[in-house]
Amino acid sequence: FTWLCPKLKCSLQLAGGKMTNAIITKESIAQVSVNPARDQIAFGHFRKQAQIGDATVTVVHSITSDTLATLKIGQFGMPSHSTYAVAFSIDGKYLVAGAGHWAQHARCGSVSLWETDTFELVKAIKIKELVSCMQLSQDSSTLVVATDGEGMYHLGKSQDTKIKVFLFPSLEPWQQFEFGCGHGAYIS
Repeated sequence: FTWLCPKLKCSLQLAGGKMTNAIITKESIAQVSVNPARDQIAFGHFRKQAQIGDATVTVVHSITSDTLATLKIGQFGMPSHSTYAVAFSIDGKYLVAGAGHWAQHARCGSVSLWETDTFELVKAIKIKELVSCMQLSQDSSTLVVATDGEGMYHLGKSQDTKIKVFLFPSLEPWQQFEFGCGHGAYIS
C-alpha cells in the first residue's frame, strides 16, 4: 500500500501495517505508481511555478529509495510543466505518464511511454487537452486517459471532459468519448 501526502511532499509505503519506506521530495507529488514486477516506485510532480518543459517523473527503488531515473517529459518538445498521472504496465516493462500545461487561455498535454529496464523513451504523443488521470486495463492492452475538457473551466467556460482510449503500448488512438461534466474526470 502506498499513501500519498502532497502537502507534506512525501509518499509512505506500508506493508503488514508498518511503514516500510518514506520518500521525501522537494516538490509536491501529483500521483504515485508501484511497479508490480520490479522494485520501482514512480511519481509525477506538480509544479505551480515551473517553466514549460519542466514536467518530470521520478523513479526510485522501492526498498532503498535510491533514485533510479528522473525522466524529463519537456525535453521531447512536449508543452508540459506538471506530471498529473503515472502508471506501470502489469508486466512491469513499461511506465506511462500523462502531463499538462496550464496556460493563461488554454491547456494542453502529452502522454509519454518509457521502457523500465533502461528508462529509454519508447514514444511520446501530444494531447490537445490537459491529462488529468489515466488507467491501464487489467491486461495492459489499452490505456484510458481522462482529459480536463478544452481547459477553459478556470475562465468560466466549462467544456466537456474527454475520455481517450489508446492501444497499449503503441499509443495508437482507438476510441474517444465526451462527457458533459465540465471539469476533469477520474478513472478507476
